[in-house]
Amino acid sequence: MQVHRILLALLLSASFTAQAMAIPTVTGGGGQTAASGNDKVELGYKQLKQGLAEQAIASFTLALRANPGNVRAQLGLAMAQQKAGPRKLPRR
Repeated sequence: MQVHRILLALLLSASFTAQAMAIPTVTGGGGQTAASGNDKVELGYKQLKQGLAEQAIASFTLALRANPGNVRAQLGLAMAQQKAGPRKLPRR
């Protein structure tokens, strides 16, 4: 939870811009490119801006499957999870 607060504070800081986080397109493993992951990241941020936190979580998760080291996807996922709030887990 503390990490989410730190990431959110970083995002809200005046010196933090989307351009500063730009990641170049490179070929990833499994025949996928980082561009396909980056497309999911961009979609996730659009969904998050529209208040669609659950859909954004799905988009960021797909982006992280394509490129687990994508910091923008990690940050977006943290923001979407925080916006979505706690999830109810099924009872065992």
